[in-house]
Amino acid sequence: YSQWTRNVKIRNQAESIQYGLLKARNEALRRNKVVTFWLVSSSTPNQLGADCATSHTGNNWVISLRDPQAKCHLAVSEDTDPLILDKHAAADGASQTTISTQPAGAYAISFNGLGQVSVRTESGTPLTRIDITANNSNDNDRAYQIQLNAGGMTRLCDPQVSDSNDPRKC
Repeated sequence: YSQWTRNVKIRNQAESIQYGLLKARNEALRRNKVVTFWLVSSSTPNQLGADCATSHTGNNWVISLRDPQAKCHLAVSEDTDPLILDKHAAADGASQTTISTQPAGAYAISFNGLGQVSVRTESGTPLTRIDITANNSNDNDRAYQIQLNAGGMTRLCDPQVSDSNDPRKC
């Protein structure tokens, strides 16, 4: 039972991040302007505090028009800098997961008004992949991968699936 619970928490974290990416892309399409999805960290458990920082290992995320660093605690607003459109503070289960990104060190991805990946200087190199694994992982833990392509599409897959006919295969 504990193994199943652990795997559910990993899956929930992966789905939360994928939802944030899809929402950022949809907002860019709806607004016809560049919108960025940021991975962020915060020392405040279960909430985004004023101490948040962009992080390639952050379990939290923010969708905004400007860099949200140290401003994640602000309410969702289209009038107040950094123009946060949505945000998500990772739940308790996320503390049992580890996030890693490709390219190494990437923490954000921007979408233009056509929903395609747009490179912005403040977000650095755009994300192309996010790996979600368990802390202190063992052979029974699931791992998930979110792949992002230049067209702005995301795909959640399972790197442990080996059958080439299985749609979950990465």
